Amino acid sequence: MRNFTPFVEGNMAYDVVHILNRFFSALGEAILMNNGLIYQYVGDEIVPKNVALGFRELGRRHTNYGVSEGHYLLVRKVLVDTLKARLKESYSDRIRLAWERMFDLAFKYMKEGATGKKQARTAPKPTVVV
Repeated sequence: MRNFTPFVEGNMAYDVVHILNRFFSALGEAILMNNGLIYQYVGDEIVPKNVALGFRELGRRHTNYGVSEGHYLLVRKVLVDTLKARLKESYSDRIRLAWERMFDLAFKYMKEGATGKKQARTAPKPTVVV
């Protein structure tokens, strides 16, 4: 959710919860209608289960190729630089941030797969309670 922190800081808790519930409901419905499963809710984000599992498996396989932490950082930089070069004047900080967040999330799950360690979590909850 774009500009979530300023939104939270500038609104009452009840309003934030109401908006989050509507946000999760709409996105969750789209994920489920496309045969996806929700892996977890993280703040203002929903992580589809099949995406997390897929990236973990990819990370597990990459250990066989000698991939290290430095490789993830390099790939992230190269991919963002390539977007900037290809998009030219259409490129913006907003686009850069969106793609950096996507790469960071993908690489987080790949690293979990590479190490065999998952972060501790609880079952996802579809609503936020205050």
